[in-house]
Amino acid sequence: MKTKKSNVKSKLSTTILAVLCIIMSIFCSGLTVYADDTKSNEASEYITEAYAAINEKNFDLALEYCNKAIGVVSQPIFYSLKSQILIYQEKYDEALNTLDQAIALFPQYTNAYSEKASIYSQLEKYDEAVKCYKLGIKDNPKDLTLYTQLSYILFETGDNTEILECLEKLIEQDPYHEEALYNLACTYSLINKPDEALSCLKKAIVLSPKNKIYAIDDDELSNIKNTGAFNVLTGIGVYVDGKSLEFDVPPSLEDGRVLLPLRVVFESLGASLEWVDSTKTVKGQMGNISLSLQIGSKTATVNGKEVSLDVPGKIVNGRTLVPVRFVSESFGAGVKWDNDTKTVYVTSKYEDTNNTGLTKQAIFEKLNSSLDILPIDGLFYQPYKLDAKEAKMLFVAKTEDDLKLFNSLSKSEKIEYLNNLVQSNYGDVIGCNPIEASFIYDGKMYYRLNTTYEANINELDLETYKLGMIVNVVEQDTDNVTYRYYYSK
Repeated sequence: MKTKKSNVKSKLSTTILAVLCIIMSIFCSGLTVYADDTKSNEASEYITEAYAAINEKNFDLALEYCNKAIGVVSQPIFYSLKSQILIYQEKYDEALNTLDQAIALFPQYTNAYSEKASIYSQLEKYDEAVKCYKLGIKDNPKDLTLYTQLSYILFETGDNTEILECLEKLIEQDPYHEEALYNLACTYSLINKPDEALSCLKKAIVLSPKNKIYAIDDDELSNIKNTGAFNVLTGIGVYVDGKSLEFDVPPSLEDGRVLLPLRVVFESLGASLEWVDSTKTVKGQMGNISLSLQIGSKTATVNGKEVSLDVPGKIVNGRTLVPVRFVSESFGAGVKWDNDTKTVYVTSKYEDTNNTGLTKQAIFEKLNSSLDILPIDGLFYQPYKLDAKEAKMLFVAKTEDDLKLFNSLSKSEKIEYLNNLVQSNYGDVIGCNPIEASFIYDGKMYYRLNTTYEANINELDLETYKLGMIVNVVEQDTDNVTYRYYYSK
């Protein structure tokens, strides 16, 4: 399991560290999340003094200032700070009592449940930690952070039945939670349910081919490693325009070149296919491009011109395999090979198709009034494994018309639009660089732009996925230090 490769206690303490960083970023930078009135300013000053005292390890004074802030403006994050000061003083019972006060006042502040569980974990009272998470989930049933953290604690208890129940409920809430799918595969493998394990592992690998690397070396998947299905999943993977392809005969690697079943390749690119059995020749046509390739020959033709091949096509188990790079590039598609994950990414030729009759600015304005903007700051909890200074911005189209409008823009206009949205919403992820911007519809990503604050749009490149790449779409709740699945509304 991914989570068991790191120390569970250190994972649980991440919540407290995140809260401290958040408070530091809010108050020590002179910003405030509250109304600009006398009370909130006074509370901010007390919190700043509390941090100064913490830095000097004067915890009694820090506690005094924190209590003063709570007396002026009762906010859940102040109770988090107070509990952390008490933990520094090893006053665990008082820290737990402080967090109980926060929960009584702010039951939606899920971070308080996490911090209570973290304290119990440090004290190795795992049953109490489990109770904290379950209570938090009962009060906040769509909170993904609590489910994830509960699974970490359950790994420590070794109760596979409870682990399964927790992870299955997490996936009910978020069907594309990559880590939960991977860990569920491991758990099913441990209890010898290979079909369920392979199904979950397949979903995790489709979401991120990096899971192949974890799976190959993971002893907890030993019960499925001797299956042909596992070898296929962890072997060569292929995405065409964002869609993961499946094959009845797996791809092969010959002299550094990937060979794929020809029918899947041609059809995924939208090319017609003809097979001449007498000469074992493949013929394909897409638009004004014609291709001919004879099995076993290192020479092919494109529009009548001979082209040399690094490796010839071949027949395996009754299926004809052809070199994916040659076929794709002959039809104008781009090909990228990720050697670490043994994955091929094929991208069709980009075409500008603005036939809406609208100006660029009119399209921009229509999209601005319709899209949901979901900023994801790596400082807070999120399922993407972002570092604290990394961020994502998910621009979610609510209708197919939104997607069609965006598709109608030229490539340079798409880059301009996405980058402009990042810059205008940068305040939601301030201090983060780089920022990954993506255009999403119906749970699939169609475009991705990696940018930075104040980026030069002429230096940016746009990744295009015409068929849509499945992604996990979540929205952060920074007030309560958690996140939720976007489509669970």
